[in-house]
Formats: sequence, structure tokens, C-alpha cells
Amino acid sequence: MSVTPLTLRHPGSAWPLGRTFVSPTFDLLFIAGGLSLVFGVLAAAGGLRFTMADLTLVLLFGNFAHFAASTVRLYSKPGAVRALPRSLTLWLPIAILALFTGVLLSAGWLVRYIFAVFVIWSPYHYSAQTYGLAMMYAYRSDCTLTDGQKRGLWWACLVPFLWSLLRPDAGVAPILQGLGFRSVPTFEHVRWSVSLLLSAAALATPVVVILRLKVRDAVALPLISVMIVMTNAIWWTFFNYVNAMWWAAIFHGIQYLAIVTIFHVKERARAEGNRYGALVHTVTFYGACVGAAYVLFVLWPDTYVWAGFDPMLTPQLTVAVINIHHFVVDAYIWRLRKDPNYRTVVDARPDIVSAPEALRAT
Repeated sequence: MSVTPLTLRHPGSAWPLGRTFVSPTFDLLFIAGGLSLVFGVLAAAGGLRFTMADLTLVLLFGNFAHFAASTVRLYSKPGAVRALPRSLTLWLPIAILALFTGVLLSAGWLVRYIFAVFVIWSPYHYSAQTYGLAMMYAYRSDCTLTDGQKRGLWWACLVPFLWSLLRPDAGVAPILQGLGFRSVPTFEHVRWSVSLLLSAAALATPVVVILRLKVRDAVALPLISVMIVMTNAIWWTFFNYVNAMWWAAIFHGIQYLAIVTIFHVKERARAEGNRYGALVHTVTFYGACVGAAYVLFVLWPDTYVWAGFDPMLTPQLTVAVINIHHFVVDAYIWRLRKDPNYRTVVDARPDIVSAPEALRAT
């Protein structure tokens, strides 16, 4: 993998491509979500079928590896362990393991509540990453946004999350039902009405925000940023809720793996005394992510089941706590705002450092 930044600008074009990390093809396919659109068309046409074995491999080498990547990144990034609080690097894993064991031993009824937290948090996490990546490419491409413009783009990314919660075929109601709550007609009527508005807004809002930036403010977001925002909206509006969860999870994972690997490789390649090329660092980091994913998602729950814990609740709780740990860790590892290696990767000004989920509208 080459990690040489490439600037592509097309004078007079409505939306310049933007400055890529690897190459136009790689960034558009793996980070901007182009690959998901290709697979989405194939799936809609009925030409894409996965066996259980295929799905297991996709999850292990894609989605599961991306969850593990945040942990690998946490402990492999130079200076991160010293800079971050011990409550995150030491006590959080211990607390999670203790909670995991305690819930399975004596409070199995809590599993569905913990799982509900993961299900609700995930679409928000995807929206936050969408915003962060879009902003990252904007900064890389010298596209400066005001605070108000950032807020507009943030809401454009957030509307699909709101739609995912309130859509009539899924969202909040089934989660509440699974937790034992009974819905009432008034709530269902309100949810249905709001979901109809949000279903249109999920796609319309990003389009309106992007066009408004261009027409009113003369700000042309990089095409890669535009594609990242629109792809996330398409995931949540063109598929039913279950398929959207799978689709967004898989390609969100690919996005994350791509960008975190680029950061890792860039840092390792620039480290004093480095003797290896980008390919070696890429394979080593990705291999560590896959290995950690196998330990977390396969060996960990299998060991508990072998020890006599509930074979249904254990995998469910495993998925939930690993996701929640990933969300928490991400909030820290992408917020080292004054890290010089980070600024080198994004080629940003010293006072502007952005990251996938660290960027927030203020």
C-alpha cells in the first residue's frame, strides 16, 4: 500500500475530487464507500449471495477486525498509553471483564439492555465517523468551513441516525418490545408521522446542505467528502433496518480499517530507525487486528461457553460489550489534537487537527 498523498484539483469543476491519502481509486472505493455502492447494486439485482461461511469470513476479516483495530491502535500508537488516562488503558478492560462475568453469573436479564445500548449507539457512531471523515478530507483539501457550516454538515450526517431509530419497520419500537415495554397507539402514531418526514430528510438534508454550501457560501466540498456523506445516507434509506445494520457495519468497518491503517503506517514509516516499508507495516498491523478479532469474538465467548456459561447470552453480550468498548476508545484515540504525527498525516495547519470521530460541530 502506498500512502503518498495525492492532490487532484480540476479548475472550474463543481466539486474537486480532493486530496487523497493513497490514490483516487483506493480512497473512493474503500473510504468514501464506493465499494459499498457496487455491492449494493449487486445485492439489489439479486446477484449477490452469502453463505454462512462467507459471512463469517467477512465479519472476521472486516467488521470484527475493525473493532479490534481501535484496541490495537490504542496500545501501539507511540506515546498514546502514556498520554491517555490509566482508567482507559488499564482499568476499563478489567472493569469490562468483571462486568461481563458478573452479568453472566447472576444478572443474565441485563444482557438485552446492554445489547439495546449497542444497537442504538451504533448508527450514531456511523454518523459521527461519516462527519469526521468528511471533515478530514475537507481540511486536507484546504476547504475551510465556519462553525455554522460545520453544524449544518453535522446535522446532514446525523439525520440518517434519527431515521434509523424512528423508521416504522424497525428502530426504537422493536427495541422497546424486546426490553418488555408495550407501545401505545399515540406513540406509534407520532413515530410513524415523524419517520415519514425523516425518511425523506435522510437523503434530502445532505443534498440541501451540500448544495447550500456551494450556491450560497461558494464552498465546494471535496467530492470524496460528498460521497462519504451520501453513502451513509444511502445505507440507511435504501435498505430495511436489518440489512442497513449489516451493510453499514461491514462498510463502516472497511472505512475504519483503511484510515486507521494509513495512520499507523505513516507513523511507523516516519519513526526514527525504521527499517521496513509500508507493505510490512500494513500487513503487520492488519494481521494484529485480525488476530485480536479472533481472540475477542471467537476464543473469548467460546471459552466462557466451555466453562458452562449460557451459550445464547454469552455471544450476544460479547458483541455488545466489544462494540461499546470500541465506541469509548475511539473517543480518545482520535483526540490527540496536538500530536505531530497526526498533523503530518492529514497535512493540516498546526491549529486544525481533525479525526474520524473527534470532529464535532461547536
